[in-house]
Amino acid sequence: MGPGAAAPPVGQCIESTVTALNSAQSWDWNYTAALTDAGYDVCRDDLLGKSTVDIQDSTEGVVYAIDQIHAATGRKVDVIGHGQGNEQLRWAVKWWPSLQSKVDDMVNLAGPDHGGTGAAAQCNPDCIRAAPS
Repeated sequence: MGPGAAAPPVGQCIESTVTALNSAQSWDWNYTAALTDAGYDVCRDDLLGKSTVDIQDSTEGVVYAIDQIHAATGRKVDVIGHGQGNEQLRWAVKWWPSLQSKVDDMVNLAGPDHGGTGAAAQCNPDCIRAAPS
């Protein structure tokens, strides 16, 4: 590397947001700065409908971002999710198997990995509730 040339990034990281927030609200105050300071190029994903739409639709943006960053850099991509953003990351890697070789580390923060009880309050009163097993 010549004088004045910037060092290559440590890696590329995609941040996937929590439900109902945009990427700035989710990440600007914490991990974006920390990852940038650590030498990562950071890409923030504003999930379609702030992660309140069908997961199949909101996950496509994550898939596209991973594919594009991997194609541009030739390197594996690190991903970090918060809340519902974790689900899009896991869904992407599960249902798009070609991504498995393109993702290095996946970090999930406070995700609903085993479901939750808070969602019932958001349910339309006319919807049929699942019976506990």
